Amino acid sequence: MEKEIQSSGRWEKFAHALLATTCLSIATGGASASTILIAEGTSPGPADFPNSSPGYLLPYGTNEVQGSLTGTTDTKDFFEFQYLDPDTAFSLHGIYTPLHQEKGVTFQVFTSSGTQFGNSSLEGQGRPINGTIPGNGDIIVEVQFAQSGNPHYQFTLAAELGPTPEPAPILGTTLGLGLAGALAWRRKRRLQS
Repeated sequence: MEKEIQSSGRWEKFAHALLATTCLSIATGGASASTILIAEGTSPGPADFPNSSPGYLLPYGTNEVQGSLTGTTDTKDFFEFQYLDPDTAFSLHGIYTPLHQEKGVTFQVFTSSGTQFGNSSLEGQGRPINGTIPGNGDIIVEVQFAQSGNPHYQFTLAAELGPTPEPAPILGTTLGLGLAGALAWRRKRRLQS
């Protein structure tokens, strides 16, 4: 009986530690200063960026995007940076990969309400578009070309991240059910003793 009590005490400590580390992991989110790359055609990116606005919603923390335009059917790509820190400066720089493909690719940056920050070209070393992050923390990028070919591009965003987005409701529900289960198990164990 004494071994059983010691064993259940160890399991209870383990369960508490596991629950605490899970809660801390969820609460701290995934903020990081490293490069987060989303590439068209490579998971977790889409097979092809959409050809209309607002485009593909990039995951939290994305600061580098790679893609390509092909033939005469895929002449535009749209993607949206989200959860950026409102009212702070940003700089978005686009280049060809590899450099100097010279295919007439241009890009524009917009707010989600359609206000344009500016347009630029990928020619040569490319040129950045600079601005201030709007109040909702989102900016939309449109990449387009009018020539034939298959230009590949890369964008690098320099911007501050906003707060970590709230966990999805399903995650909160799952965590709540897990916590309720742990409390019920603990209560049952107390009643058995």
